[in-house]
Amino acid sequence: MTDDVALTTLPATPVRYRFVSVHRIVGFSELRTIPELLTARELPLDLHMTGVSANLTIDPNQALTEIDRGAALGHLMLLGFFSGQRAPGDLLTAIHEKASGYAQERLKKFGAPGVYLVLEARGDVISTQAEVARDLGGAMFAFDAVDKKALIAPYAPLVSAAVAAVALCVDTTSDVANVADGVELTLPDDRPLYSLTFSGGTATVIASRPATDTDARAIEESLAALIRDERLHSPARLLVDALRSTNDRLEAFIFGWAALEMVIRKYTVGCESGKWVKTVPPADREFASILHKQFVDGGHQYYSLTAKTRVFALTHRFGSGEDLAAEVARIRRVYREPLYHEGAITQHLPVEEVVALAKRLIAAATSDVDHLAG
Repeated sequence: MTDDVALTTLPATPVRYRFVSVHRIVGFSELRTIPELLTARELPLDLHMTGVSANLTIDPNQALTEIDRGAALGHLMLLGFFSGQRAPGDLLTAIHEKASGYAQERLKKFGAPGVYLVLEARGDVISTQAEVARDLGGAMFAFDAVDKKALIAPYAPLVSAAVAAVALCVDTTSDVANVADGVELTLPDDRPLYSLTFSGGTATVIASRPATDTDARAIEESLAALIRDERLHSPARLLVDALRSTNDRLEAFIFGWAALEMVIRKYTVGCESGKWVKTVPPADREFASILHKQFVDGGHQYYSLTAKTRVFALTHRFGSGEDLAAEVARIRRVYREPLYHEGAITQHLPVEEVVALAKRLIAAATSDVDHLAG
């Protein structure tokens, strides 16, 4: 009897999956409960969604144990670790040791202590038949047993919404770092079916503050609004892209500006009809009427972006919107237009300013969604 790793096939099999996405929230330094302000290890987020859970935690490694083991398996395969005569127990030990190293490296890279958003989704899927699989005794692996891209694609909007909801509630810096995304697979006999797909990200050390359960409740409300209103799906995704791109300021500016401009345009569709004037609070309705009359008298076909910004401001309780419109117009004139039309890249792109504006507008839109839902 040989102690080699057994070669076998894996037929199409019902498999339980667990998708996990982890982000470091740079603007939070630790977790605390209130009113006692006691240090906490985890603050759960109630998403009111079957099969999906989320929490803020100071330990990202617990959620990534099996993901790390799958990554370790892939690494050992590339090194030719399976070419010799090795007992399954030895292989599992090597996998666990390598995975432990990944966990330690992660904390060094992304920070400890720190605060991480962990989003998990669970479900069932039928694996494809794998002609070559290996039985490790306590686990199995097979090539291309599950199409992971197709599996996790439906969760991409939810991940963007969750990260954006957290960012909207951070009042220091809203930078985030994508730590890992992965899929854990479990066979009907409860043994792991290792996946070799994993990813990592980068982090930046910036001023931060503790996160409390008040923040957790605010995040839940923002996330619910971001999910309910389809108009917010793309702006939220672009905002997250901007937050993930802080090491590339040009990319971050482009994503941030796109989020800002998109939320303005999506919430002012059809404003040329003037019907929006009646939705403005009474204190600002006269200003709204004057703005629309100027548009009509000017014989224009469409509202300009500056005018649309005023409409957004007026319909989302920003007052007259003069300051907001002036700021958007300035950034557009000084930075956006030269970049898009002339390819001119200014040395100091106002990334933080654009991201802050995008956050402010999306937050106003989510408040509007909550108001209508209530």
